[in-house]
Amino acid sequence: MATQLSSALEQAVNTHRLPAVGAVVVDKSGKQIYNQAFGKVDANDSSSTPYTNDTDLIIFSCTKLLTSLAAVQLLEKGKLSLDDPVTKYLPSEADVKVCTGVDKDGKPVFRDQKGTMTVLHLITHTAGYSCKAF
Repeated sequence: MATQLSSALEQAVNTHRLPAVGAVVVDKSGKQIYNQAFGKVDANDSSSTPYTNDTDLIIFSCTKLLTSLAAVQLLEKGKLSLDDPVTKYLPSEADVKVCTGVDKDGKPVFRDQKGTMTVLHLITHTAGYSCKAF
């Protein structure tokens, strides 16, 4: 498995399908069974520092994916339920208003929550935290 994965990742970098890539595979007991990285920190400079799995990255909105994956892992372990109210973990969210849109001046319009915000709402991005104007 490791040889095939390394070959595929290295080929993706060498053919410029990816500027750099790193992968860590952990088995269900938590034991690391693969840890490799390919490419350069600056893909446009062949003398650049090699990319490693410890290279700092700016991941922007990818935090949503990482958070959702962590939540699914907690769900698998029975430590979290999608039906749990968000306030079970974040009591400060009890009075959060739901964004329903923007008014004619482009300012957000909010309303009270109609029901209980759940973990599922957060994971599916249906909790009402954003408006198109933002």
